Amino acid sequence: MSIVRMKNKKNGVSYMYESTSYWDKEKRQARNTRVCIGKIDPQTDKIIYNRHYLEREAQKKQQKKGCIPSFEYKRTFCGATLLFDQIGKKLGILKDLETCFGKRYKQILSIAYYLIIEDRNPLSRFERWAYTHRHPYGKAIASQRSSELFASITEDAKQHFFALQSKRRLETEYLAYDTTSISSYSQMIKQVKYGLNKDHDPLAQINLALLMGQSSRLPVAYRKLPGNITDVKTIKKLLSDIEYLDIKKVKLVLDRGFYSEANVNALYTHHYKFLMAVKNSSKMVKEKIDTVKDLMITHANYSTAHKLYNRSFPISWNYTYTKSRSGEILKKKRRLYLHLYYNDQRATDEKVRFNKQLDLLEEELSKDNRNPKHEKLYGKYFSVAKTPVRGIRIIPKEDIIREKEKSFGYFALISNGIKDGIEAINIYRSKDVIEKAYDDLKNRLNFRRTSVSSEESLEGKLFVQFIALICLSYIKQKMDEKGLFKHYTLQGLLDELDIIECFTQPGKKPVVGEVTRKQQELFAMMDVEGIS
Repeated sequence: MSIVRMKNKKNGVSYMYESTSYWDKEKRQARNTRVCIGKIDPQTDKIIYNRHYLEREAQKKQQKKGCIPSFEYKRTFCGATLLFDQIGKKLGILKDLETCFGKRYKQILSIAYYLIIEDRNPLSRFERWAYTHRHPYGKAIASQRSSELFASITEDAKQHFFALQSKRRLETEYLAYDTTSISSYSQMIKQVKYGLNKDHDPLAQINLALLMGQSSRLPVAYRKLPGNITDVKTIKKLLSDIEYLDIKKVKLVLDRGFYSEANVNALYTHHYKFLMAVKNSSKMVKEKIDTVKDLMITHANYSTAHKLYNRSFPISWNYTYTKSRSGEILKKKRRLYLHLYYNDQRATDEKVRFNKQLDLLEEELSKDNRNPKHEKLYGKYFSVAKTPVRGIRIIPKEDIIREKEKSFGYFALISNGIKDGIEAINIYRSKDVIEKAYDDLKNRLNFRRTSVSSEESLEGKLFVQFIALICLSYIKQKMDEKGLFKHYTLQGLLDELDIIECFTQPGKKPVVGEVTRKQQELFAMMDVEGIS
C-alpha cells in the first residue's frame, strides 16, 4: 500500500489517497484501488485527514489495547459473545480466519455467534439481535449483505483455514469420519440429487462429509457432496483431502458403510492407521463367527463395564496395489486385527426385529399384497406356491433364516494399529461425537434444509455454520467434561452468561457490567480467560 497525491482539476484541491495494488485475474493485469484519506491544506501544505480515516486509526489503536472504541452511548449484552471470543483465541480461530479472509472475518464471526445463541432462528432476525448484542463486526448485517458475504467465501480460503486449524491440534488423536444428508427444495444447486436420505426425508438432498477429532471432539474439515453419492465412494477423495491438510500421523475411525476391499487397500497404500466397522455378512467375519461361536460366550471374554463379550484375532489382509508407472498389480500380506463382539441384548433386539419383518413379509404374501420394495426379501426367505385349490402356500426357507440368525448379537471391528479389543471399542464408541455434531448442525444451527438458492451462497453459509459448530462443540465438550449438564442445558448456560451487559461511550474503552461469581466460574470451567 502506498500514499498517492492527486489534484482535482475542477476545484483545484489536492487529495491524498491510500493506493493498494492487486492482480485482476479476468483482465490479467495489475490494478489499483484508492481510498481517500483527506486533503491538502493549501496554506500549510499538510494533510487534513477525513472522519473515516480518523475513526479507523482510532479503532486500530484501541484494538491493540484489546477493545473496540464506540462512537455512541450504548448498552448491549456481551457475556456469551465474550466467551466465544475467548474460545476463538484459544483455538486459533480468530487468527486463522483473519489470515484467510481479511476484514471479512469479523462478519463471519458475528453471524456464527448469532447462530449459536439464537437457537433455530433464521438469519433474517440478525439485525434485531445485532442491535442488542456486542459482537465482532459491531454493525447490523442485512440479508442482502449476508448473501454477498457467503458468496465471497472461496474454496481456496476455506481449505487454507482447514490446513491452519489442523496443524494446531491433530498430532495424536483419531479422526472420526462420516456423512449425512441435507434436504433441499432448490433446483438451482447442481449437487442436489435424490439418494439415500439418512433422515428418511422424501426430498432431494446434498450429502455432507465431516471430519472430527475423536478426543478433542472438535470439527476439523468438511466437504459437500452430490446427494446420490454413497459412503463407500467417498474414501478416495477423503485421502487426498487429508494429504492437503498435511497431517503427519493420520488415524481414522470409520463406520461400516465405508468398508470395501478397495478402501482398505487405499488406507494401507497411504500408510494410515484405521479402525473400521465391518458388516457381519463379510466373508472374514462370517468365518470367524462360525469358528468361535461356541467359545465366545464365556466369563473370561466378558467385560462388565461394556456389557459385552469380546475376542481379538490377528489375521492377514490380502493387500493389492497397482504400480503407478508400470501398471503392474502386486499382492502382499498385511497384518490386521479383527475384534469380534457379542451382546445379549443386541441379539434379542435383532431377533425380535427380524421376526417382525418375517411376519410382515408373510402377511403381505398371504394377502397377495406384495410390496415392490420387498421383492428380494420374499424370494430370499420364502418359497411361494399358488394353486387353484389350495390358494397361496407359503413355506419359510429355514436354512436361510437359521444362517441369518447365527450373526445376531455380533458385530466386528478391524484395525491395523489397535491390538486390544476393549481399546478398540472405546475409540469406536467415541465416534458418536460426529453424530452429535450433525444433530447440532441440523437442529441448533438450523441447517436441516439448505435454505439457499445458489451454489455460492450454500458454500459460504455452510462454512459460517462450520465455524459456529467448532465453538458449539467446544462448549458442549467442556460441559460434559466438567459435569455442567447436571445443572444446565446448553441454552441455559448461554442465557446465564448473555445477561452480562457492556456499556460503551464515545472515545472511551467499553466497560463490562457486574459479573457474578457463578458467571466467573462458568468462564473458568470453559478453560478460558475470565472477564476482568
